[in-house]
Amino acid sequence: MSHVETTGTKFMDLTCLERAAELLGLKLIRGQKTWRWYGRWMNDYDASNAAYKNGISHEDYGKCEHAIVDPDNPGGYEIGIYKHPDGEGWIPVWDNYNNPTIHKKAGGHELDKMYRLAGYESLANENGYDFSWERDENGIKGVITDYS
Repeated sequence: MSHVETTGTKFMDLTCLERAAELLGLKLIRGQKTWRWYGRWMNDYDASNAAYKNGISHEDYGKCEHAIVDPDNPGGYEIGIYKHPDGEGWIPVWDNYNNPTIHKKAGGHELDKMYRLAGYESLANENGYDFSWERDENGIKGVITDYS
């Protein structure tokens, strides 16, 4: 079975996406043109987050501009990073069926959250501030500190 989905989030900065992947224990491989998934579209998933409902043709599943891989699970399913259908930015796509590692690490909007966090970190650093973050039972807290 193939349940190819996306969060629908548009990522505008590959450097922040790369950092987000790193924060999740994953790795963005720039220029990787394919991503691992079930391997064929079964037309068995039609939820609103199905990739084909978000502008990624099922004929293009498995093809991508970049990919996010799990270094702890070589040979496992991956996340394909596609050019966004409107031509600006990128959109992540993955097969969530029988894909516990990538889905556990990046699913449920975790990639989106870490991308925002990486953006805050980048903005703080560009402006001469330190940025730190911590995760607790209430979520994620980022702290921007001016040491000057």
